[in-house]
Amino acid sequence: MENLTADEVQLVSVRALNAQGDAAEPVEATFATKVDTTPPAQATNIQFRVATNKKARISWDVKNTPDYAYAKIYLDGQYVGKSTTSNFTTKKLATKKTYKASVVVYDTSGLSSSKVTAKLAIH
Repeated sequence: MENLTADEVQLVSVRALNAQGDAAEPVEATFATKVDTTPPAQATNIQFRVATNKKARISWDVKNTPDYAYAKIYLDGQYVGKSTTSNFTTKKLATKKTYKASVVVYDTSGLSSSKVTAKLAIH
């Protein structure tokens, strides 16, 4: 079973079929899913692309995080937004400046990865 909600009681009903398609009475069982305590993996492969309008597109990979929910993006330590995909477009940035962009990944349980930072110089 995949994509089950953490820390929740689940009910499973199983019914056997014979070769003729006759069904047996269902058998039911319950179990509780574990609480998710594993933080997501850090974002990797952070890349910047600056457009002629001086906006930057920041992209990253979120491999090994099947329960990826969103990422929060920071420029020079200031929160600038979040993305439910694996990219983000900034507002216009000043020229002749170097920025530090950081990405923090969050999973569906609200757990976060450690911050990953990369530099971007705009000329």
